Order: sequence, then structure tokens, then C-alpha cells
Amino acid sequence: MSPHSNGLAKTSPSTHHQQFWQDRWCGETSLAVTYPKLFRFCQDKEASVVELMKSTNGVLYRNVSFFTGVHARELEDDQKVVTKRKTELGGTFSIASWILFIGLFAALLYQTISKRSVEVHNIRATNAPDLASFVNDMELNITTISSMSCSNLRGLDTLVTGNPGFIDERFSPLSGFANYSCHNTSQGPTINLRCSPCKLIQDNLYISWQFVDLSNNPATAVGFQFNLTARNQANKKHVSFVCGTLKNGSSFDDKPVTFRGRDANILKFNLFPRIYRNLHDLRLIQPLFHEFLPGSSLYEASQLHASLENSNDGLINTTLYVNLLSAYIVEINNQNIMGPGFGDTVINIVLYLWYCCGSTVGKQGQYVFVC
Repeated sequence: MSPHSNGLAKTSPSTHHQQFWQDRWCGETSLAVTYPKLFRFCQDKEASVVELMKSTNGVLYRNVSFFTGVHARELEDDQKVVTKRKTELGGTFSIASWILFIGLFAALLYQTISKRSVEVHNIRATNAPDLASFVNDMELNITTISSMSCSNLRGLDTLVTGNPGFIDERFSPLSGFANYSCHNTSQGPTINLRCSPCKLIQDNLYISWQFVDLSNNPATAVGFQFNLTARNQANKKHVSFVCGTLKNGSSFDDKPVTFRGRDANILKFNLFPRIYRNLHDLRLIQPLFHEFLPGSSLYEASQLHASLENSNDGLINTTLYVNLLSAYIVEINNQNIMGPGFGDTVINIVLYLWYCCGSTVGKQGQYVFVC
């Protein structure tokens, strides 16, 4: 644009406050629109017409300063970078926006997947109406592992409640509490006790029986197998049970023993009343095996031979001890919890990447946001 270009006019009072580059004072459009590249490199984009247009000896010329050399190239490079970044990252569906969206979606998905529930047990004191509401079908099978049969069985007909030897001790027929029977299996004779419906109102129950010597079939055993189940009478698909095998009552070794003699073998079970709030207030007794107190037992072959010759040792006494823990009820419910803080970490990383992709550092140390 030469000093004598036809597109330039002399200054007039109306142009004193007009901007040289951005106002329309010379032609139909502003000089910034007509000459965008020159406007890009000019140093003072806000200068007025009066400040830049000079007249010497009647000759009108412009006094416009531009960035040149290295400054012009740096400015041009900055403009290219900004233009490129606006093209790549700008807009509603930019890369930075997609990074933010996908990252937040991944964090939300992780939290949803990792959301899990845990079973919470609360214990509260109970009362008689609470215990009366527990109506379960209960069944116990105890097998005496031996070569004996049900023909050796004696004395399975009495139920003892309360504390033996104290004033609250009571004796009653076992048939009034449960159905009982014995059947032979490959493992030995199995005692079956079935209570349906079973209302447990006594804390302590004792049931005893014994196996005695028969001709050519002595009373000897090498262990016991048990299986105790409780089933809700209204909803029979819910069952709780405990089972196991007892072959040695010693805490020091697992050496095989032979059970034979007058001292009783005591199997102790605890019954826990539970209310499953997460299963529509299901009431179910939870049986747990508590303790095995071995009775008379023989470790050596010589002891066994001597016992077989002694008629006073010709029996195996067994006692079932059931303890109802009636003082408390366990209430079970589910509680939802969130997974560990990995989701927060994902969110922080995504925000950092979005920040890095969404901004660039200008040559003068200022941030130029382009998305």
C-alpha cells in the first residue's frame, strides 16, 4: 500500500477519533478486513487515523510499525498453532471434549460396577414373643462310624431339659419333642431326629443313647459324622446347616482312637436365631457345631484287647447337647458401599488431560484457551 494509493484519503475532522485499522474511513470496509495479513503484524492495532497518517511538504503518508524478522515469524507460527488447535480441539465435539466425556463416563461406569453390598449383622436383645416366632423344621443325623448296627442301640427315648443336677432339670419322653429312628448305613448306625414344626423355648436340651456289646459284634467306634439342618417352614427353600466328621478329640495329634467305655462322648451344638431383613424378615435358626468332648477312648491295640475282655467296658455312651442362644437375636441386612477411590483418580487424570489439551502457552507466558 503506497503513500499515494488511490484507496487513501486526506484526513478530515471526522477522522480524528476513528481507528486506523478497524473503522471504515477509507473505502467500504476497514483496513483490517481489506489487508488482514498487514493487520496481523502491525504493532498498534488500536491507533487512530490521526496518529498514523502524517503530512510532510504536502505529501500524505502513513507511519505504521510492523513486526519484522524473527518477531513476524514467531507471530505467524503462533497464529498457525492457534488456528490448528482451534481446528483440532475447538467446538462441541472436540478431542478435549471427547476426552472429558469418555473419562467421566469410564469413572461413572467403574463406580457402578464396583458398587457392591455387604452383609451387616446387628445383635439385639430378644424376648419370648420373638423366640415364639421362630418356627423351623429341624433334622439331625448322627452316624457312629463303626461295624455296629442299630441292633446295638439302647436308651434313645428320653429328653432332658434345664441344667442337669439342678432344680430346673426336667425329664420328658423324646417322642413329645421329635420323631426319632435308627437306620443302618455303610458307615454304621445313623440316629435320625426330626422336629417339625420345632419351637425351641428351652435353652438347654440333652438327648443320650448308647450302643452295647452283642455276640460277635462288640461296641466299638472310630468316629462320628453329623449333619444338623434348619429349614424355614413357610419358605422351605431357605436352609441353614452344619456338618462334619469327628475322629479324634485330642488337641495335640490326629492319632486314630477307638471309642469304647462308660464315659460319654458329648457333641455340643449352638443354635442362633436370625432374622434376615434382606429376605422379607425371614426367621431361620443357624446351627453351629461348638465342641466335641470325647469320652472313653483307646489309643493302643493292647488297651483295646483288654477292653474287649472286660464286660464293664462293653458300651459306647453318646450325648447330644443343644444350646439355644435365646438372649440375643441376630438381624441381617444388606448395605451398599462404593468401591475404592479409583474412580476419583480417573476423574483427576481426565481433568488434567483435558486441561493440557485445552490450553497452550503463548510466547509472552500467558495462557491462550482455544476450546
